[in-house]
Amino acid sequence: MNSLTLSGGSSLVVSPSGPVVINIVGGGQGQPLDLSGGSVADSGGKPANLIIVYGGTAQVSVTGQGDSYGIVYAPNAQVNLSGQGSCFGTLVAGTLNDSGQSAIHHDRGLGH
Repeated sequence: MNSLTLSGGSSLVVSPSGPVVINIVGGGQGQPLDLSGGSVADSGGKPANLIIVYGGTAQVSVTGQGDSYGIVYAPNAQVNLSGQGSCFGTLVAGTLNDSGQSAIHHDRGLGH
């Protein structure tokens, strides 16, 4: 898909289980991936059930008020992690700005 935005307390839920892979293209988008207004959840609490891949260089926002479960792979992007929710899984970024009360909880079951 070209972009993904969660706003207004919305949720992206993987149910009953994944893995689900979402590839973000980001063509012509100022912010192709913005998860700051919602949460990403898996009913089993397994981050490996949702993988979001973005290969571009535009800014990405990951966490808002709710906890998120998944893998975000954006190795060329500036990723902003803010708000009060935590990120459970893995986050790969070109640069990471962490502000607010967010935390990253790496799932050791995912490997390195």
